Amino acid sequence: MQNKGKPAFETFSEAIKLDPQNACAHMHCGILHKDEGRLVEAAESYQKALQVDPSYKAAAECLAIVLTDIGTNTKLAGNTQDGIQKYFEALKVDPHYAPAYYNLGVVYSEMMQYDMALNFYEKAALERPMYAEAYCNMGVIFKNRGDLESAITCYERYSIISLALSSFSE
Repeated sequence: MQNKGKPAFETFSEAIKLDPQNACAHMHCGILHKDEGRLVEAAESYQKALQVDPSYKAAAECLAIVLTDIGTNTKLAGNTQDGIQKYFEALKVDPHYAPAYYNLGVVYSEMMQYDMALNFYEKAALERPMYAEAYCNMGVIFKNRGDLESAITCYERYSIISLALSSFSE
């Protein structure tokens, strides 16, 4: 909380040495790794927290976030299949993590597998009903297919959500 990551990490590491079953300390090491941009190390820490306490919801959520980030970085580096695998790993850990579904939609859309893309965008929107980007991307696919009625419905949802979210941020 005092923005002293290195001493905090050392303290949590010492706590883990004293009690390797300290899921909270593993979790906080993961947070500190993620803050430093060390996503693989963060994922390992979250996995250790979950090994100690499989019901640790926050660790599962954080692991899903990091795996999705790794998937996106991997995809952007040119390895689409490994990126897809990381998104599926994220969903295995947290089947309700909407951004993993959304990113799968993006990947399949880029690969011109539009039915798969729509499926994943719909799952993202089901998990997070205010997921404006998912509706926008579904609208693009429907528009390109000539299904203007569905496209308009998606764009209207996108507009309503975007307007609602912008009014909250003001």
